Amino acid sequence: MPGSSGGKMSKELARMAAQQEAIREQLQELSNQIESQGGNPGSSMKKLEKMMEQTEEELLYQDITQKTLDRQQDILNKLLESDKAEREREMEQKRESKSSQTTFEVPTEIWEEYQKKKLQELELYKTLPPNLKPYYRKRVNRYFSQFTYD
Repeated sequence: MPGSSGGKMSKELARMAAQQEAIREQLQELSNQIESQGGNPGSSMKKLEKMMEQTEEELLYQDITQKTLDRQQDILNKLLESDKAEREREMEQKRESKSSQTTFEVPTEIWEEYQKKKLQELELYKTLPPNLKPYYRKRVNRYFSQFTYD
């Protein structure tokens, strides 16, 4: 029954080659889509397509070597890396903040009340006599004189 297992192997290899071709075609569509949006898919994408074509041919001719397996692993790694990069780009776009276009104005009554309380607080600090040496007392007075009384 060696002929039946050989037929199974041929069918399996043909199925794998068809899957490889479908993936490569999707990769070409993605490359074309990137180009149509004004982007540059890059030489690595073209190189990846060529590597996939080589693997397809080797599967069809049943010429699978360690080099084929290594190439397939390299293809898988590159696809995973590009998928990760795409996800990160999407996350960055989602995280992009948009500042508010509306301006917030404080009502004049509230602003005036705030200014009064601020003045009262400053006056309170000025009137509390801290036990300071003359040098530090001058520094404190100079500090309080910096505030304007609107």
